[in-house]
This record gives sequence, structure tokens and C-alpha cells, in this order.
Amino acid sequence: LLGVNLVSIKASQKLSCFLREHRVTLKDVTFGVCASGRVGSTSAEEQSRGRHKCASRYPDLRLAWARFALFRDWLLECAECRGNVLVCDARDVFFQANPFARPLGA
Repeated sequence: LLGVNLVSIKASQKLSCFLREHRVTLKDVTFGVCASGRVGSTSAEEQSRGRHKCASRYPDLRLAWARFALFRDWLLECAECRGNVLVCDARDVFFQANPFARPLGA
């Protein structure tokens, strides 16, 4: 499962094909107006620079927090998603091996 803004992914045919080949299920993250007093609210300066976003599904949470609720929702919606789950930011991770090759505790 990969949470993305689908408009940006569909713009790249090569990337769309790559993700489908690797059985990646894309989940659309749409942005909406953040509710006032949301959890993890930012300063006026950060807001003016556009450093805050809220998912339309969770307007009371900044995206940095709402992503965990979104991950939970997507996993609950996915009948075949059972077993190990790794939650990470794609920009921060480089896989050198299958993280699920060995059972937990091994």
C-alpha cells in the first residue's frame, strides 16, 4: 500500500507501470482545509510557508499525524493485507534486502 496524491502518480506513465509491476496498491491522499485547533498545529509562520497539510479525511490532524490513521484505515480495508507491516516514509528508506525474510524474533 502506498499513500500518494494519485494525480501526481498518473502523470508519470513509467512510474505507474513500475508500481503496478511490483504489486503496489495506490491509495489516494486528498488534501483539504485544516480544521482550526487541530492536533499538532503549526505556527502562523509555518502556515504561511505552506508547511502544513491536512488529509481531507482527517481535517483535525496534520498530515504528519494523520498518516498513521490513514495507514490503519487502508489496512482494515485490505482483505489480503495480513501479516507483517512496515510503515515508513519512502524518501527516508533504502532497502538492501527483504525486511520480512526472517520471522520476527529470529
